[in-house]
Amino acid sequence: MNRFTLFVSMCYVILSCLVCIKVEPALSKTNPSQTIYVGHLNPDSDSIMAATVAAYMFEGQAGRFGHINNETKFLIERFRLKQPTLIKSFKDRSFVLLDFNQSTQAPKELKTHQIKGIIDHHALRSASFHFNLPIDIHIKPWGSTCTVLYEMAKRRDIVLNESYAGALLGGIISDTLNLQSPTTTNYDRRAAAELKVLANIDRLDHFAQNMFKAKSDVSHLSPKDIITTDFKEYTMHHKKVAVGVHETITPELIFSRTKDIQEALTQLKKENNYDYLFFVVVDTKHLKSKMFLTDIKEEHIALSAFPSHQLTEHIIDLKNLVSRKRQIAPKLQASIKSFLSH
Repeated sequence: MNRFTLFVSMCYVILSCLVCIKVEPALSKTNPSQTIYVGHLNPDSDSIMAATVAAYMFEGQAGRFGHINNETKFLIERFRLKQPTLIKSFKDRSFVLLDFNQSTQAPKELKTHQIKGIIDHHALRSASFHFNLPIDIHIKPWGSTCTVLYEMAKRRDIVLNESYAGALLGGIISDTLNLQSPTTTNYDRRAAAELKVLANIDRLDHFAQNMFKAKSDVSHLSPKDIITTDFKEYTMHHKKVAVGVHETITPELIFSRTKDIQEALTQLKKENNYDYLFFVVVDTKHLKSKMFLTDIKEEHIALSAFPSHQLTEHIIDLKNLVSRKRQIAPKLQASIKSFLSH
């Protein structure tokens, strides 16, 4: 190889390396005071913890679009974290979205041009935000947005202290039901094992049970609050659909209020003009669930989606189906399509 050929080869290698460097303006440290990292409406632990750590990683602000549930409060207190700011003003602000990409899961005041990035683990659907220009999008088919963030931190050699490691661990444990949900991947398991050490957690199962115990306290919640604690809207075949989920180790406390829950569902459906509304109670201790239905249309859809499951007094037993994202919502969507075609 002569000198000219060697020189050209070296230039090619250098240029290839430069091309591989990922430029991420939305996730950079420019104008941190104007960039807010925020999760979806009715935020769960994964979205709040992800927003908290992302704000630290990229020197922005952590925000939220709704009230924080008891499980998330437990994590904030346990790891001495600052509660993200409730966003009330949208003017002259930029946002990076955590744990969602659907316009139906954001406040109407949020405009597309204000969104500078998305970090998520959900599928892109018909109601996903559409952009005129490219933005930074990081989506992985993993069990938790916090897992995605942890992998991003590792690639950037960002050091996580005990509090931020604990925050990510809590988000992973929450979204994967302590690594038992069918959405759990090896990436989630590996991340949880490493974060457990960084967060100085001795017994992961004990930690998870304390989280779930905190979430299961519904004594102060109204029926509507129970339904909307973890609540997502979808557009399915041009229909407005909502699926609420309440995860608990004491499902009997929910079912003892069945009449009130049913009345609240009927009222909520009417107030928000939902075409279809479903509410799932997940028993995180025994990994099984049941779904409340509001009228005959939902019953037809549910029985078509879950044909071998028993329906009793507007409640269908979903048996071991516990994941809205992977198991429940996709089956409902397919059933709605079939229902509308007849």
